Amino acid sequence: MSNQQILDSFRELSDSFKRLLSYSKNAKEDYEKINVAKRFRMTFDLFIKNLSLILVEYKVNCKFPSDYIRNAAKFGIINNEKVFLQMLEDKYKLTNLSNLKLPDEIYKNIVKYIIILRKYIEKIEEEYISNKKS
Repeated sequence: MSNQQILDSFRELSDSFKRLLSYSKNAKEDYEKINVAKRFRMTFDLFIKNLSLILVEYKVNCKFPSDYIRNAAKFGIINNEKVFLQMLEDKYKLTNLSNLKLPDEIYKNIVKYIIILRKYIEKIEEEYISNKKS
């Protein structure tokens, strides 16, 4: 795995997160919340991709997203395995929703997840990405 692939993956994740944050700031109508949910799904997929690239350096091969989360927690890449597994579960729930209405509970969770994803991005940038740039 090249450093450039990891940097590119992180940049994609970071850009997607910024769009998620932007969408979420003023989402009041159902269609706006659906857009936030779609952006969350995309951002979470990029998060898993980023974990997969980082875990290659730990010589860990995973088959499922939950495996990436568990191994990332094991190696201290993420702090709260349970919350990230809940994110994964909510992401799967979003896959089966109609485009008409997003359950309030899931939307409220997404708002909380944004804070957690921000902390992950900041941690990875500080502890991991800055070393790859040099």
